Amino acid sequence: MNRAIILLACILLFTTANAQDLLVETFYLKNGSVITGTVVEYVPNRTYTIVTSTGDKFVFDIEDIEKVTRGTESKSQQKLAKSVNSLDLFKKGNHSLIEAGAGFGNRKYGINIFKADFVNGHRFNEKLFVGLGVGVRLTFDEDFPAIVPLFINGRYNFKVNKPISPMASLSAGTVFNTLDGFNNGGLMINPSFGFLFNQDGNYLFHLSLGYDVMHVTFVKELYKSPYTYSIPTIVRNVRLSEAFVFNLGVSF
Repeated sequence: MNRAIILLACILLFTTANAQDLLVETFYLKNGSVITGTVVEYVPNRTYTIVTSTGDKFVFDIEDIEKVTRGTESKSQQKLAKSVNSLDLFKKGNHSLIEAGAGFGNRKYGINIFKADFVNGHRFNEKLFVGLGVGVRLTFDEDFPAIVPLFINGRYNFKVNKPISPMASLSAGTVFNTLDGFNNGGLMINPSFGFLFNQDGNYLFHLSLGYDVMHVTFVKELYKSPYTYSIPTIVRNVRLSEAFVFNLGVSF
């Protein structure tokens, strides 16, 4: 009885382990191509339709097939194939990213902000990206003007062949506020550090913590006398505003 229980347990363990494998077929084409995937449609004596572990779909005519072999593909192999496919997003060329975040003011002139940025640029290799960006900074004070930054952004990924990669980013440029009609700009710099999530073949997501530093124009109305009617004097002071910013973004 005990042996039967042990044997049954071994069978269940073996079945569970092998359930992680996916039945696949490898097609050897007459033109020399070799494609492995799961058959999702078969038209007798005409075509095979397969889907690879990376999501690509192929249709083969019978006369173009040299031979077909059957095997299994483990979950780890599927994950690796998907990871390799996602490296297309790291290839040299034009890429874009969208990033949003919330900032919490630090020091005397720090202000709480909501941010949104769009960056388009060039990837020089799997690790280095440089682009031009535009964005908006909105405060939680409705009387405070919106801030529009124009900047250069550089990003560096440390381990692109890993599902989760440490990354660093640096943005530097100028900021304008809508109150002055974009006539006067101030300097801005925003370093950040975080992690890139290389899990999807179409998009790369990232989370980071940054420190936003901007020269912001603060406006104050001064009255000559609090007891008599008078026209207020508008005073504009440029101050250094600092904030810790949590960022969430996607690259494509």
